[in-house]
Formats: sequence, C-alpha cells, structure tokens
Amino acid sequence: MTKIKYDYAEMSEIIPGLYLSSIDSALDSQTLTSYSIKTIVSVLSNLPKFNRIDSIDYYYIELDDDEQQDLLVNLDQTFQIIEQSLKNNRNVLVHCALGVSRSSATVMAYLMCSQKSSSFNDAYRLVKSKRTIIGPNFGFRRQLALYEKLDCDLSMTNIWMRRYIFNRLVHSYSDSYYDHQQPIHCQSRKAKNFSHYLKMFQGYFEQQQQQSQSIVCQPNFVYYKCKSCRSILFNQNDLIDHDNNGEYSNNDTHKKITNHHHHGSNKSIDGTIYIMIVKWIADDLLKYFDSLKKSGKIDCPKCQTKLGRFEWNRPYNYRRYTYTVQYDDCQWMNEVIVPLVLSITQSKIDTYIVQ
Repeated sequence: MTKIKYDYAEMSEIIPGLYLSSIDSALDSQTLTSYSIKTIVSVLSNLPKFNRIDSIDYYYIELDDDEQQDLLVNLDQTFQIIEQSLKNNRNVLVHCALGVSRSSATVMAYLMCSQKSSSFNDAYRLVKSKRTIIGPNFGFRRQLALYEKLDCDLSMTNIWMRRYIFNRLVHSYSDSYYDHQQPIHCQSRKAKNFSHYLKMFQGYFEQQQQQSQSIVCQPNFVYYKCKSCRSILFNQNDLIDHDNNGEYSNNDTHKKITNHHHHGSNKSIDGTIYIMIVKWIADDLLKYFDSLKKSGKIDCPKCQTKLGRFEWNRPYNYRRYTYTVQYDDCQWMNEVIVPLVLSITQSKIDTYIVQ
C-alpha cells in the first residue's frame, strides 16, 4: 500500500481567517502574502529567526512539545491575540514545528473559548477535519479536557484550577532539587515557573482578602483556628479535599477520607488535614525555595506553635480527582493529581463555623 506523504507546510484554514501550519509556512513570505496573513503566533521552544515583514504582527509563546508542559497558563494570552486579530479582520497563522501538537492544541483552546458551546471534543473534530495530521500530545489533551471543565475560565476561584496550579507549583519547587546537573538556563526556567505559580496563588489570596467581609457573612462557612492563640489559619476553600461543587476525591491508593459534619471539611483517619498553599505559608515558601529546603515544620504565624509539616520530597502521596469527558467517539477518564505536601495535625486546630 502506498503511503501518502503529507505536506506539513500546507496552510489549513480552520475557521475563516484562522490558519494552522508548520513553521515552514511562517518562514515563507510568498505564502504569507498569498494568504494575507497579518498576525503570526509561534508556539515553539525557541524563538524563530524570521525575516520580519512590516505589515505582520509577530507573537512568540514559549512551549515545549512535552506531556509535562503547562499549556493552560498561556491560553488567556493566545485567546486575546487571536480574538483581537480576527475582530480587526487580520488573518492569523498559528504554527509550531510541524503543525501537529502545540499549535493544534492552541487553536482548539481558542475555538472552545470563542464558541462557548464548543467542547474539547467538538474543537478536536473540527480541527481534525481541516488538518488530518493534528494530534496534541497526551498532556495537552488532559489540559484541554480540564479547560472544558473550567468552562474556559482560568480563575483561581475554581477549586479545579487551584488543584492544577498547586500541582504545578509543587513540581516546579521540587524539580529544583533534581536539576543541579542541568544547564543554568534550565534551572532558571524552573525557578521562573515556581515564581509564576506562586504569584497566581498570591493574586488569589488578595482577591479573597478583598471579599473577606462577604465570605464571613456566608452561613455555614468553615474557618480553622490555631488551638493555642485562636488566630484564623485557613478556611474550607483551602482544603485539598474540599470541592465547590460538593465532589470529593476518588482515591484507591491512600487512606480513606471520612466526610464529617463540618461543612465541606475532610479529615483523614490518622487525624491529618491536607491543605493547599495559604498566604502565610506562601511567604515562607520563597525563603524555603532559595535554600532548597525539602521538609520541615509548619508553625502558626502568630504564636509559633507547631501545626504540621511540609514535605517536598518525591515520591509524593497524592489525591486523584477524576471525571469523564467525551473524546474522539469514546468516554475518556480525565484526572487532576494533587500532591499531599502540606499537612496540618487535627489536634492542633479548632473549627469555627459561621452561623
């Protein structure tokens, strides 16, 4: 059977004005002119060397074609670039190296966000029908499925987004222990990632602080206080096992979580509560990151009573949060994995429920 060779440089029009291709087309001025391309979005590991055309706007999104690569955090930026260009009747070319994985995932995300009724599967089918060779890597598919569950809203107020970013934060922190033999630029990139994820949480903390009055007024809202000095340490939204939608983890590999009468709070049978990062821990994280401290105690920020421990050593214990998504004519189980690295001892805290 003769195998048909696909021309990766072929410009594939996905929707009117939005094109997808390999880098070859982006480097070919004649092709760009013939398709009236006015905006180029390069989704690559390294910035390409273009012979720039004055009439074209160039944008570069640093992205590796790797299953561990974070795609989600770039999607708001790429959406704005593509959306604004199309609104101004400027044809857009999104490309990566071959026009198969990174650029197709970026275009799918745009379709999902611009057409609110469009699911991950709808976007995949549309792009596949226009460019048959596309195939986002497995990590990108997982993130696009999560993007659908988030309704294309990357706000940290959504527990699923916080779980995802917390996972990224933990891994970017711990990777710094294991990359000492890597080139300096790789180490600095890991540090840059850690700083970015930490800033996302800090932005969330600021938003919560601004809304603190309305949160306190919510009935049945749960706070956790230091038993020694009675200062508030965190609330139900900071628990790893709390879900805004009332869903809880599906975890077969670790101790069973018991749901208690505290609204939204979970405690393991060994008396340990696992939390995501909170503001007063985040402030210490910068200090720990600089010294690459792997483990230690968590103290009350006010009275210095020991409350628990942090453990940044691999392998992690973790929670798995699963849900079903439709992909390519089949039901597919997606998941978000959250490392358990911040533990609080139940006997050291009290709960306070707003009536």
